[in-house]
Amino acid sequence: MKNTYWSTYVQESEELYRSRALRFHDGNKDLWLKAFQIENGMKVLEVGCGGGIFCHRIKTYLPDTDVTGLDFDTGHIEYAKTKSLELNLNCKFVNGDATSLPFEDNTFDTCFSHTVINFCEPNDFLKNNTGY
Repeated sequence: MKNTYWSTYVQESEELYRSRALRFHDGNKDLWLKAFQIENGMKVLEVGCGGGIFCHRIKTYLPDTDVTGLDFDTGHIEYAKTKSLELNLNCKFVNGDATSLPFEDNTFDTCFSHTVINFCEPNDFLKNNTGY
């Protein structure tokens, strides 16, 4: 299913990528990597990845990490995939619903989500995403 509402009408993928780049950058990477307890070699999922900057940063800083981004907006997913090719980074990006993740339980070592819970029914988001 093609869904580009967010990337078309709310926040275009490039704009979202640049704004998130202000949060996750070289100057603070040690702080957020430590806070999120992300280490090289882990399997990491970002729910609501937008254009993929968080995934790209993790893969750049920790190249042996398996990084997957998920977003409901297909425009953001296509942007993230294109940006991965441009940056020569091996990140996976999947179109999917944050309240019904398309992964088996225990697929990932850790999961990160930034503001997605604000845009879906919170109980559905939390009850369906405990076994990442």
